[in-house]
Amino acid sequence: MTDFAGQVAYYACHQIYLSRRAFYLLVIDMSKNLKDIAYDPERHNPIGSLFEKWTYENYFVFWLQSIKTYCDDKKMKEKFGDRVGANPVILIASHRDELKKKKVRKPEKPANRSMIGYPFYEELEKCLPKEQTLGGLISPERYFEVECPPRSLSKEQEDSIDEVRKCIVQTATSLPHWGEKIPTQWSYFEQIAHKKKKEKILKRKDLWNMGTIQFSDENDMDDMLRFYQEIGQIIYFSDEGLRDVIILDVQWFVDAFKAIITDPTHVRHFTERTKEWNDFEETGKLSDATLCKIWKENDRECYTDYKDKIMPYMEKLGILANVKSQEAKRKSHKKNENKFYYIPSINKKDLKDEHKQIIDEGNKTPLFIFYFRNYLPHFFSYRLFVNCFRKWESLRDDLFFKNAAFYSVQGGDHNIAIAVSKTSIQLQVFTLAKNIKLEEEETKSIRSVVEEMINEITTTFHEQVECEKGFACKDLKITEEDEDMFLKEKDVAQLQTNHRPCPKHLMKSESHPIDRDSLLKYWYKGANPNASQLDST
Repeated sequence: MTDFAGQVAYYACHQIYLSRRAFYLLVIDMSKNLKDIAYDPERHNPIGSLFEKWTYENYFVFWLQSIKTYCDDKKMKEKFGDRVGANPVILIASHRDELKKKKVRKPEKPANRSMIGYPFYEELEKCLPKEQTLGGLISPERYFEVECPPRSLSKEQEDSIDEVRKCIVQTATSLPHWGEKIPTQWSYFEQIAHKKKKEKILKRKDLWNMGTIQFSDENDMDDMLRFYQEIGQIIYFSDEGLRDVIILDVQWFVDAFKAIITDPTHVRHFTERTKEWNDFEETGKLSDATLCKIWKENDRECYTDYKDKIMPYMEKLGILANVKSQEAKRKSHKKNENKFYYIPSINKKDLKDEHKQIIDEGNKTPLFIFYFRNYLPHFFSYRLFVNCFRKWESLRDDLFFKNAAFYSVQGGDHNIAIAVSKTSIQLQVFTLAKNIKLEEEETKSIRSVVEEMINEITTTFHEQVECEKGFACKDLKITEEDEDMFLKEKDVAQLQTNHRPCPKHLMKSESHPIDRDSLLKYWYKGANPNASQLDST
């Protein structure tokens, strides 16, 4: 069992337990109106976050999207088929006993499970986006309505719960990996993990040298570790810089960032609210000294001894970034004073017009857009922001926001803005003054780096999350919605002449030309026989 909190501040961490080797129970309170905003100041306060105006319907779709993105698997589809879904979801509609009191909907129920006509299930089905194949995850056969009275359950209520139990057994034993054979040698690792769990981590070389498990080679050991990672026993990634450390105590690791990424209702450290703590709740910026203080005041002081081992894992998961402070760099040469941690999921700052003006002061490229037509995973941008800090420095310590971040290419005049809209990751390169020229080779190189990062992030999803590359047909400012203005790069490249009418906006009141050359010259890397020479003028 892994204990995660349910508040939105922790959502970026939930990916740890989302596995393709699982089925899911999704519980939703049927006494609520699906169109109502899900906000309870005592338990669930998303104010200022990306989830601020989300309804119960939004959350229902969100959890199904998360399951599909992180857990979808081809082998399961081959067994179940697309209609049933790769990772079956058992839907539990709770609080049926409160329907009469709240009068949200009638407490109707068919006489037996073979009959179709659960009104609430049909409401949930209508919530699903038509362009996404989420319907295959759920089924009326795996839908149950249960009551939660503040007293002992009646015979009928107990029978409802028993139906759920039976469905759990049936679903689990129907999964394609049920009864899967693994090498006998691998089973010894459970004994090792249990015995060493108090040590929290295990070095890869120590596992290899134990001799308890006779691995055929290192690939065999990697296969075993991936298996135990997928079933939630350990945390392990084979990436360079991570593969030498195996985290044996998953709950211990979870608690490390639960103490940092904390919902205001859970705060028990810093009884005297410091300015830095208030700034952290607003911006997600945290000094190394404050991080250690949080751990200490939460009785988690042991984490400071393991900090260099667990922080790379947090960066891998997109939970936090290790940032070089531009302000501290100017004031001090001490290494530890030149950095802070940035946690994107905490940031509540919006990118405002005054910040966008920084881009307009110099020369700038058109927006380059990675357009996710069906679904942009909600924490994709967090992981991208974190990855970018590994490659580039921050332009300034206060220029990152809940939906954007500004970076500076070291030793050059090129600066980078990366932002997220409803359906897109947006990229723009700019200079700080008009007399500084944008170099086309540099902008194309930056595009390649970001493209490689996006490709790397998508490989962590079992459901292939694909994006199209292109531009906005109008000169939009970064973070503005581009869904109705997106043009594929290949379509722009194939235009025979420059300044063609925009094919998306044909009405006289909205018509405008496409400046093909200005869109392509800073970003396009392919050969283009149809286009005129793209010069630098």
